Amino acid sequence: MSQTAANSGGISTDGLPLVPSISLKTIPMAGLLVDVYGLDELPASVSRVSCLWLHHQRTRNKDHMRDIAARIVEG
Repeated sequence: MSQTAANSGGISTDGLPLVPSISLKTIPMAGLLVDVYGLDELPASVSRVSCLWLHHQRTRNKDHMRDIAARIVEG
């Protein structure tokens, strides 16, 4: 039987550790509400950051991206 993480959007996460707890802020950008992960984890001294824009499939929604976003920020 496969395991599904509580915040993975229903995607099987067999064999993976639990999803890390990462900050989330929803910010309006160009008329879209965009979820930004990991802002609270950045040190105050940081001067540059990289942005990874994650897109969900047409039949999915932003909740399906939560698991991968948290794992990328934690990594």
